[in-house]
Amino acid sequence: MIADLDGPVLVISPHLDDAVLSAWSVLRSPPPGGVQVVVLFAGIPPDGTTGRFDPIFGATDSAALVRQRRAEDLTALGAVGLVPIHLDHLDDQYRTDDVRVDDLVASVAAAAGRV
Repeated sequence: MIADLDGPVLVISPHLDDAVLSAWSVLRSPPPGGVQVVVLFAGIPPDGTTGRFDPIFGATDSAALVRQRRAEDLTALGAVGLVPIHLDHLDDQYRTDDVRVDDLVASVAAAAGRV
């Protein structure tokens, strides 16, 4: 494998805020090729949904909570001049079916093409 240390970096964040919490050093000091953040499970559940973990945070409407978390992600990444791509896959607590790996790969490939 040949790495281009000056090339673009794609940070794949499983959930909202994972990139900020886990890859901040890369985000705040990007290589010359730049950085793009793609958040996999940033889908907004149907209005009125309450996920199994959301009540821990006092949320009664998960759709509103996810919208708030997306806004916070935009603000945090905006502080270093980045705009994340939020994919619409629902987090595990908001869905009953599995997400196919092929669908995730296709979504990331499509998002990376927007860099």
